[in-house]
Amino acid sequence: MRESSPPELEEYAGGTIQARVGYIPVWLLVTYAVLFAWGLYYMYAYWGGVGPGRPG
Repeated sequence: MRESSPPELEEYAGGTIQARVGYIPVWLLVTYAVLFAWGLYYMYAYWGGVGPGRPG
């Protein structure tokens, strides 16, 4: 039976920062989705509202 090798790590700053190739944490994807949804809501709710320099 063949053992799987550990994921390849790239090290930066003398090993202080380590990066795995091809791995995106789930919490980061969820954060992106929430921020995108919030941006769409904000754009819909406040698009064309009274802003600086516009008559009220």
